[in-house]
Amino acid sequence: MIYLHKILPIFLSPLLIVIVLLVTSLLLRRRVFGLAAIVILYVASVPFTSITLMRAVEGDALKLAVEEAPNADAIVVLSGMIDWIQTTQGVAPEWGDSDRFWDGIALLKADRAPKLIFTGGKLPWQLGQETEGDVLKRFAVIAQVPEEQILISDKVENTEDEARAVAKMLDPKRSRIILVTSAFHMPRAKALFDKRGFEVFAYPVDFRAGGGLDWFTAFIPNPNALAGTEFSVRELIGRLYYRFKFFLN
Repeated sequence: MIYLHKILPIFLSPLLIVIVLLVTSLLLRRRVFGLAAIVILYVASVPFTSITLMRAVEGDALKLAVEEAPNADAIVVLSGMIDWIQTTQGVAPEWGDSDRFWDGIALLKADRAPKLIFTGGKLPWQLGQETEGDVLKRFAVIAQVPEEQILISDKVENTEDEARAVAKMLDPKRSRIILVTSAFHMPRAKALFDKRGFEVFAYPVDFRAGGGLDWFTAFIPNPNALAGTEFSVRELIGRLYYRFKFFLN
């Protein structure tokens, strides 16, 4: 199923649409398709588009202080921060963005909940045997979090798996959780945990839209902006996928 999640967004990605239009232009000898490809590539590659889409994905979410979080039964930190690389000493974890990890620990140390749950994220193509939860627990202990307060879920591959796995650890009907994940990911994650029956307090972190837009470069294309547009489109497709899935169910 994880491969389906990764493949579906490709068919609606701006870059693939551009490639299809260019190939169509060459095969049919119609310039209009080539011009459409250029327009789409330009629009998708400018910071204005990338940041506007990311702001739409993150919605009205704002960074919270730990004092604003309520008391809960558990703090749930979703996977998505760690990858594994080959080193001279074997396979080792490497950080992407650590905001989820540190904010989860900050909430625990502020006594917002007695338990800290890391989900056991592990994709089929990732190296090594450890799940992300195993790695995060190890680093949390180094950060002086009592080991008995740390729980790790079963191995999971996507957000729906995470909600299902945490529901095995806590009674959803009787549990309030503080859900910690990236701001762009929070609407989809919260909806999936809500559906399991949890009372969810959203604690978004890892904001990517930035504080402002540089109007001098807002319409100058660059590869980072294209990557940001592709990223936002994938997240929006992921939300549509689950809406469609649960509508059918």
